[in-house]
Amino acid sequence: PTISGGGGPTSWGELKSEIDALKIDMGGLTTDVNQMQSQLEDLSNTIGQILSLLQNRTPAPAPKTPAPTVGCTDRRGAWTIDDTFRNWCTWAAKASTASRCKNRDLYADCPKTCDSCPSGTPAPVASTLAPVISTLAPVASPTSECSCCAEVKEILKEILQILQA
Repeated sequence: PTISGGGGPTSWGELKSEIDALKIDMGGLTTDVNQMQSQLEDLSNTIGQILSLLQNRTPAPAPKTPAPTVGCTDRRGAWTIDDTFRNWCTWAAKASTASRCKNRDLYADCPKTCDSCPSGTPAPVASTLAPVISTLAPVASPTSECSCCAEVKEILKEILQILQA
């Protein structure tokens, strides 16, 4: 027997083949959905762990020594000005420094080379990275936390609620 109509299967055999193909597709979709549910569950657990760590976090102690002052330094590396790519600070330092700084307006990018450091800015000091990095940690009193931590906690709580819905 054949089925009349437009554009679809024209026999029971074709109809059965299409139904079998749909069953296979549905099986694949079910597998995909199960994997996604598992991944969402893992994500939810991870966010819960992060939230727990943030809530139980001990604030960093205030530094005992003042942060080192970073001196007046030139921009590093090369960049493009008027379709020319080069390390402009090095170029300006090689010859006719004052006119090169003026003609290419390098004062902001090359303050040391162009002698345009703000008054009172100390010369660069050689130092290790450890003291600088230690000052980058959030500073808080023992009874408070930084405002960004509170924001992160709230965002994570919202994400967790969405995932658990």
